[in-house]
Amino acid sequence: MVGFVTLFGITMRNSTMMVSHFEHLVEHEGMAWGVEAALRGASERLVPILMTAIVTVLGLLPLAIGSGERGREIEGPMAVVILRGLVTSTVLNLLVLPTLALRYGRFEVVRETDIVDRATLSYVFCSLVAEEYSSQEYRYQAEAPIAPSSADGP
Repeated sequence: MVGFVTLFGITMRNSTMMVSHFEHLVEHEGMAWGVEAALRGASERLVPILMTAIVTVLGLLPLAIGSGERGREIEGPMAVVILRGLVTSTVLNLLVLPTLALRYGRFEVVRETDIVDRATLSYVFCSLVAEEYSSQEYRYQAEAPIAPSSADGP
């Protein structure tokens, strides 16, 4: 289970960074979202993703190699699960994620008025929530004290 949690964390970090980089290319560098932006984003994130995978592999390789030894009954299989999953997730992050982003992603330049509208909406929402909580009265009443029983002693 620990292996899956570790693998999930690494995979989610890499995926989030890839999608974030796609957004950066479109919003800040002015690229039009398409095949060129997806290829550039994937190629620019290639080195960080591979570095994460290689460092993790180098750290877990001794555990995976020595998984048959006594005392490593838990660590060895966990390392093998993480290593196999890491290879799979790296390939999926570099090949499948850009393809899915091309098909379903909608990255566009955010206009300044959209930012103001979002900020105003957030302010109004927070104000309504704060007003709702401040208008409610919170009364905590202590319950009646429990009388000592005769079993407790004098």
